[in-house]
Amino acid sequence: MLADTLRQIRYLYGQYREADQRLRAADDWLQGARLRYRNPLPIGGDGQNWLLQYLNDYLLALRFRTDSATDAAALLASYNAQLARLEEVKGTLLNYFDIDLAYDPCRQLQRIPDLGISPESIQPAGSPPESVPAPAPTPAVPLDASIAPLGQSMR
Repeated sequence: MLADTLRQIRYLYGQYREADQRLRAADDWLQGARLRYRNPLPIGGDGQNWLLQYLNDYLLALRFRTDSATDAAALLASYNAQLARLEEVKGTLLNYFDIDLAYDPCRQLQRIPDLGISPESIQPAGSPPESVPAPAPTPAVPLDASIAPLGQSMR
């Protein structure tokens, strides 16, 4: 999926460069056609009206310029959409546009402070503890005396 997106981005970039070159050529043609239309040759004795031909050329140049600009804009939009698709495929779309979600549980986690415990000091599960606590000492008072009623004294 990532390779397809990258291939599509390269293809669209190449298409956009060609469309941009066509747009520059259309600008040159439009500038020349406009210049010829504004400064036509005088009508000669042969009856040709150069103004009509220059107007037709100017109209064709204007249409070509408009089509070239539309194509370049559409290719640029497709290229930008593919860049966003690439970020989506990589999983970094929100970071790319610096978007933070409100109440995002991933961003609300806090760092646990360093407790000075190294990974070597942690014992694997199921292993016995290193030191076993000593048993509690036996009471000095006999058990039956400890449950005697309050009013009676112990013997």
